[in-house]
Amino acid sequence: MARTADPHRRQAILSAAREVFMQQGYTKARMLDIAARAEMATGTLYLYFDSKQTLAMALADSVLEGLTEVIVPILALESTPTMIRECVQTAIRYSLQHTDLFRLLGLEAGLNLEAEQQQPSRLRLHAILAEALAQRMQQGSIYHYQPLALAEILAGLIEWVVTMAMLRGESDVSNYEPTLLQFIEQALLPPQNQPQQATTKPAV
Repeated sequence: MARTADPHRRQAILSAAREVFMQQGYTKARMLDIAARAEMATGTLYLYFDSKQTLAMALADSVLEGLTEVIVPILALESTPTMIRECVQTAIRYSLQHTDLFRLLGLEAGLNLEAEQQQPSRLRLHAILAEALAQRMQQGSIYHYQPLALAEILAGLIEWVVTMAMLRGESDVSNYEPTLLQFIEQALLPPQNQPQQATTKPAV
């Protein structure tokens, strides 16, 4: 079980683990190597994290926590169309900055999908997004759906776009982003609230 008595030391361990995972790959990385990079005894490392998988899950949590921090201010924007567009674009940009970690955790570590979906940081992000969506539904600025289900679906769509870019070794999502934005805007926004560009069909 992870120990959180010293958050600075815990963060140093996470930073060291990420460096070691990136350099050696998840399979070859050892707790001994991570402890050495963090400049501590291996026994001390085990007081904070009992396995490589625990460390990997904590790294995933840290990325999701960072994403939540950048998304929350956007959810308070007055314009609903602007909020949706900036939220999607910011989430994509932030995620693309961490594709190295997503690749490691998703493809190399092979984290348990059920456990990954129950991460506290993921649940918190979904809950915050669901609350913001529910408020917009009450205001009539977006269509009514089940808020939490909608939050999970929107997050999943963005994650898919980033995953496709990651699998192809690309940082450019221009093939997907316009369509994703148009799809989300048309699914959420009543016609009177949709931006003009969201309803413009591409030239044939």
